[in-house]
Formats: sequence, structure tokens, C-alpha cells
Amino acid sequence: MLTTKISSKGQLVVPKEVRTKLKIEPGTFFRVRLNKNNIVLTPIRKMPVDNLYGRFAGEKILDELEKEHAEEITHIAHSSKLAAGSSFEIPVYNTGTKEDIDNCAY
Repeated sequence: MLTTKISSKGQLVVPKEVRTKLKIEPGTFFRVRLNKNNIVLTPIRKMPVDNLYGRFAGEKILDELEKEHAEEITHIAHSSKLAAGSSFEIPVYNTGTKEDIDNCAY
């Protein structure tokens, strides 16, 4: 059985054998709960999406979508035969209720 001691600051050292087996790294957060007279520490694992943070920094992954959107706008404007400076409407498909739309802040 492994044992550990709480410090005067309330800190607890998780034995290396346990950290290794559970792949607990410095900075890992824990959920703390009481189960009768026992303290249960459960490591909080990162969500898979958290691992993507910063992975695409500096890459232009939206360039193709932005270009496609600009082409669609241009196509709508030309197909509507609008004069320069005229306005036109782009259909927006909304699944919300009229109340949702009325309460929307612009």
C-alpha cells in the first residue's frame, strides 16, 4: 500500500508510481469529492479538441472557404445585374423562431 502526507500548505504528493500509471503530468487538474470518509481524486482529462489549440497557428486553413464565399457573392451580384452601389439580399436559412430572431442583438 502506498502512503503520502499532506503538507502544512494542504499540498499532497501523488506517488510517482501512481502518476506514471495514470499518466498524470504537472498541471493536471483533479475533481475532488468525498465518499463517506474517503477523499476521491479524479484526474480531469483534456477534451480531444483541446489538443488542437494552436496546432494550425499561422496556417491559412480558411482561405479556400473565404475565396469560395467571395465568388458566391460576386456571382449573386452579377446574376442579379445590379448597378454599382446597389444592394441585394442573400437568402439566410434560419431554423430559429420569429421570437429568436426578434430577440437577436445586432
